[in-house]
Amino acid sequence: MKLNSNIDVNYKKRDFFIVLFSVLLSKSLFYENFGNNLLLGAFLGYLILIIKPLKLTIKKNIVIYMLFFITLITVNQETKLSSVIILLIRFSIAVYIVHLMSFKVFADVYIKIMYWVCLISLLYVFVIFFDIHSILPNFIGTDERPLRNFLFFGVSENFIQYGIYRNSGLWWEPGAYQIFVNLAFVFALVRRNVTLKLYIVLGVTIISTVSTTGILVFMMLSLIYWKGVIRGSKNKIFYISIFSVFSVAVIVIGLPFILLKFGGGDVAQKSVSFLSRYYDFIISYNMFLENPIIGYGFGSQIENAIPYGMKLMGRIEYELIKPTGSDGLTMLIAQCGVITIALIKPLIYPKYASGLSFSDRIIICISFIIMFNTQNFVYFLIFSLLCFYGMISMQVKETHLKVK
Repeated sequence: MKLNSNIDVNYKKRDFFIVLFSVLLSKSLFYENFGNNLLLGAFLGYLILIIKPLKLTIKKNIVIYMLFFITLITVNQETKLSSVIILLIRFSIAVYIVHLMSFKVFADVYIKIMYWVCLISLLYVFVIFFDIHSILPNFIGTDERPLRNFLFFGVSENFIQYGIYRNSGLWWEPGAYQIFVNLAFVFALVRRNVTLKLYIVLGVTIISTVSTTGILVFMMLSLIYWKGVIRGSKNKIFYISIFSVFSVAVIVIGLPFILLKFGGGDVAQKSVSFLSRYYDFIISYNMFLENPIIGYGFGSQIENAIPYGMKLMGRIEYELIKPTGSDGLTMLIAQCGVITIALIKPLIYPKYASGLSFSDRIIICISFIIMFNTQNFVYFLIFSLLCFYGMISMQVKETHLKVK
């Protein structure tokens, strides 16, 4: 049950490891525990050894994008210098990767990596049920809570202690993991090589995260998948029936959970996770209104947004809800000003998806907005890579990109 068969791009072992490290260095538990931004520097050094900087060929629109981004954030005196330096390193890495492999290669390798990560991570069920310990030292998540280290996935001690069956994969929490799983689904849809096996593995993994955002996005993307399956099948009634049963089952099972998470009542009755993200948005929105042109400063959330949030919400409620700055896109706009919307466009409306219908591209656009505005990945490598690839049509030649 493929949307289009016989689509597979050959790739080198080097490509595999480059894509793998691109994933791991996008705020995974390995990134958090073994060097953080130092790993980015080491990765850039490795890429420089492969190809000398003077031999790089870069598309003009990517050069303009980088110059525009840097200029936009440096005109604000509140911008943190350290954030600018890390941004330059991420840009450099992304430039190398885009030079070394086309989107087709990157997407195919990414899908294969995430397929196996998903399969292996489902073993988390046995870890929680049987309280299995690992011989490896614990991961420490971004929230400073320990996760048992099983190399290919981590399991939160809190989940084991309270019997919470949620899959975090290689990230500090399930909501972050679902982004990378859903990205694999997006790439497979764009490449038109979604097999039933891949769909089931990605779907089961998304359900195992019990992430409202992840499930919602997967359901939206499934509309693209099932539309292709029904359109390409001779037995349309059969697949329409399957899709209908699937939709009803998801609604019946998932609706009570969603209502519980977004339901009314006082703070104690509402989902702290939802309220945290809601207040993240409210803080960014109000700070944007105060300085809509140049923003409050790239990378200065701790210095500016946290004091502002405490004043806006009151210290007691702020400490109770603890907004974490997870609204990646609105926070970026609040930090850098309204013109930043132009910098987000390649992410949410990528050229590599130009082969899909307009309605399918809109679904992907909405999915990206939901994913990246409920988890803050704008400061990490995956954001820069998606933006750069988003400026390149998938129809370009499979060879190295040339300046046009």
